[in-house]
Amino acid sequence: MKKVFTTVIDFNLKKTLFLLSLFIFSGMLYANNVEITGMSYSNTDEVSFDVSWDNSWRNTGTPGSTENYDGVWIFVKFRDACAKDSLEPSTYSHMWLDTDVNAHTVPSNAAIEIGTTNIGGTDRGMGVFIYRDTDGFGTFSVSNITLKWDQLAQGVSGTDWDIKVFAFEMVYIPEGSFYVGDASSSNYLKDGSTTSPFLIDSENAITMGTAAGSLNQVGTNLSGTLPANFPKGFDAFWVMKYEITQQQYVEYLNTLSRTDQNSAVATPVPPGIISIASSDRYVMSRTISPSFRNGIRMPETFHPTQPIEFFNDLNYNGIENEINDGQTIACNFITNAQMRRFLIWSALRPMSELEFEKICRGPESVYGGVITNELAWSLAGNMPGTFTSVAGVVNSGAPDELPNNTGIGLVHNSSNPNGPIRVGATYTSATDRLEAGSSYYGVADMSGNVYEFVIRVTSNNSFSGAVYGNGGISWNNPAGWTIHGYRGGAFGFGSSTAHLPTSSRVYSSGSSIPTTSAGRNTGGRGAR
Repeated sequence: MKKVFTTVIDFNLKKTLFLLSLFIFSGMLYANNVEITGMSYSNTDEVSFDVSWDNSWRNTGTPGSTENYDGVWIFVKFRDACAKDSLEPSTYSHMWLDTDVNAHTVPSNAAIEIGTTNIGGTDRGMGVFIYRDTDGFGTFSVSNITLKWDQLAQGVSGTDWDIKVFAFEMVYIPEGSFYVGDASSSNYLKDGSTTSPFLIDSENAITMGTAAGSLNQVGTNLSGTLPANFPKGFDAFWVMKYEITQQQYVEYLNTLSRTDQNSAVATPVPPGIISIASSDRYVMSRTISPSFRNGIRMPETFHPTQPIEFFNDLNYNGIENEINDGQTIACNFITNAQMRRFLIWSALRPMSELEFEKICRGPESVYGGVITNELAWSLAGNMPGTFTSVAGVVNSGAPDELPNNTGIGLVHNSSNPNGPIRVGATYTSATDRLEAGSSYYGVADMSGNVYEFVIRVTSNNSFSGAVYGNGGISWNNPAGWTIHGYRGGAFGFGSSTAHLPTSSRVYSSGSSIPTTSAGRNTGGRGAR
């Protein structure tokens, strides 16, 4: 029997990317690197592998720290091994894992949590979170993980499969109250008719309007109710540590059918055509060469019906997936519809704009009062609103791409380079939270680089924090997912007071980014 195994990981080398935060992280370091090795598939419907990532942390037993941890979201795609060379190859499907945590095996140093999605009225196992079982810091290696495939529930049988395992680094955001609003940013949220920040202290429904204790915004008053199901950020949740990279997007494209690939890129590639013009070869921007540092490319001739194999080629030499082809750069040009599809495919969900503020600002317990134009790294007394724009990069397009300068609140909001940079690039061995521009919980690039896709606060919004992507069984948008906005600013927008602040809602209060120009700035990440 023929078995083909593919591990899909964050394409980042181990030799760089460390963040030392002296304020709250107690010596904790970060790196955007995760590796899956030793993968195998058994005739007992089990997928086994090892996983490791650098500079992992857990500090839940350290009072005064962030009291959180990182981990990885692991999910599996499969297809018939005989399909890949056929004229009409089957596409990859999302593997349903056993929902009984005891059906899976992890060693004693790790904890495992099943992530489910309700499909047809039944919860199906869509992936697992793997993280440290006890407090610690450093490279975290987990050997002999075994995940049980629920073939019976999925209605499949056999042993001859092409299998791909995906791993995204994530950060756990703990339960707790926090404030939204900063009394200064564009369209900021606030308490009633005042300018005071609004306290989120439960997941209960929130009355919106001008009365004291109601959630409101600057400008046009909010009204109605924000339902209990809308994720407000009080409950614990997971979020991707980094923005979606261009390699992650390529790996996503390369699991899709030809029809679905056509919806995921700007260049038209419907079934039936066998070539494209050279002017369309860079598929996210539909250009002849990389545009705004997006290097996702396709061949100019291809089979009329089979899926196309996309690749990275930022250096524009026609050789695919070289070390400096921009795999680790944040993926831009992602439309809101394409973002929703990526999250459906990866069995995640969008974050709400309230969750966005909690990730940046941290809990009520560390809140020091209103900070004018507060940024993701701002803390009372620590130069609020101050930032340093990235002024070029070294090692362009490589896994060790780094800013060419340093400074307080280092953030990529300029046009040098004129496109996004490597995710987490401001984190180095010499930077603390303030210098690296890190959010409170250690989530990278929440201010700048590319805009973050969020679900907006609106009256009776049906968006639910308990509804996740189904892996691509269908691409129908879950309720509320189309009520989107963008937060956090991006490259090419240099104004601190307009776009970068944590509470700025320039594109999250009823308006959206024009797709004809500012779409080059849009990206994002998923939550669960």
